[in-house]
Amino acid sequence: AAEGVEEQMPEPSSAAHALRWDTKQPNEEIAGLHVTIVGDRNKPALITFHDIGMNALSCFRKFLAYCAFDHPQECPQLFHTCQYHIEASGHHQLAQQIAKDSAWPTLDQIAEKVNEVVTHFGLKNVMCFGVGAGAEVLVRFTLAHREKVRSLLMVSPSLCAASYYERWCFQIGAGYKWLGSSSLPPDAKRLLLVRWFSEQRIESKHYEETVSIDLDGMQAENVMRFVYANAMRADVRHLLPKLHGIKTLLVLGKDSWMYDEAISAIPSLSPEDLTTIEIPHAGALPHIDQPENLARVVKLYLQGHSIVS
Repeated sequence: AAEGVEEQMPEPSSAAHALRWDTKQPNEEIAGLHVTIVGDRNKPALITFHDIGMNALSCFRKFLAYCAFDHPQECPQLFHTCQYHIEASGHHQLAQQIAKDSAWPTLDQIAEKVNEVVTHFGLKNVMCFGVGAGAEVLVRFTLAHREKVRSLLMVSPSLCAASYYERWCFQIGAGYKWLGSSSLPPDAKRLLLVRWFSEQRIESKHYEETVSIDLDGMQAENVMRFVYANAMRADVRHLLPKLHGIKTLLVLGKDSWMYDEAISAIPSLSPEDLTTIEIPHAGALPHIDQPENLARVVKLYLQGHSIVS
């Protein structure tokens, strides 16, 4: 059942999309997921989902600001969509801690909640833009409800089952309970940093400080619920042939630790539907590492769906 939504509708020609997002609005939810709408709801729908350890703001803010302010000519098509930014339960700004007796969801269950959001707004023929674990959620949504999906843009997915190393990382992250702290321990933050950025970026203190500030503003147990769902994920490579007919863009940072896993999934995807872009010297967040490169890719992607400036 719908409990509401946070909605913002700037003019399509305005460059204020990224900053308007910071304006405080009534916080409401649909199926336990927080939704922020940016744009004119009469325009084609683009739904996004963020990676673990992030929310929609920290995952997409820099890329949207780059496209809106720094180089508006690079990807004006992005603002000729209506963006539905979906956030995992308890990940939005100022979210309260989820009740401790609430069940910890799987990625498949989160994907079904995304379907409830899409159904609530009556969206059809949606474009999906997922990053990391968010791409894992949206590919599961697409597999279950392909009739609602127009195309799929995945940035740094795994598509494989989680490795023992990932599950070990979850145990380290969950150590905040043992430390008696309400925030994630430094080792957990470091693991997320290594997941997200290339070695060159990790050397920059700015990135480490940004990660800490964003994570410290989130409820640690809420963060760990999504981390846990991602760490317990199943392999979906054998299901990927069902995506035949859905245009798919796969964007991979070559320094991402998910790179080899994602490459292993390519033979399961229809070659006539798939475009793969590899970005050198980028980690799992190439849209933050190198927004200029991803902006060009997204521009061509949206042009391919007749979304023009």
